[in-house]
Amino acid sequence: MSNVQEAKKNTNVELRLIKVKRTVEDATLLFEILKKRTHTISHKSLPTFQEHKKFVLNHPYRVWFIVKNKYDDIGTVYILKNNSIGINLFKEKTTATPWIIKKILSKYKPLKEIKSVRAAEFDFNVSPGDADYISILKKMGARLAQSTYVFEN
Repeated sequence: MSNVQEAKKNTNVELRLIKVKRTVEDATLLFEILKKRTHTISHKSLPTFQEHKKFVLNHPYRVWFIVKNKYDDIGTVYILKNNSIGINLFKEKTTATPWIIKKILSKYKPLKEIKSVRAAEFDFNVSPGDADYISILKKMGARLAQSTYVFEN
């Protein structure tokens, strides 16, 4: 069964996007989700809870959601002000990715392009080791726009 077919089945288990609130309660929940993450881009080691709480209370995202199914919190999704989207789901829940992408793209439009600052379309932040996520994006028709490399400090 394809990931898209699986996502259609997932709608039957009541997938929901719950907007993150800048509260200690949401910071605590998000920290538990962060600790279970398989692939990371923004950090090499887990921040302390205090560092994480400060980030959640002051987050720079345009919008940030906790992804829930009928029974569990299964990950997060955010949109940055530069039109980047990040989806972080537990490994066994990646079949929800197409549903999340469709939901986000139907509810939100990219912010207006600013040359050399913000592209006119959404892009997706993906860890190069996350083959499942890359496969889903390709199957949904996304094209590779760039690869980003960093130097270690």
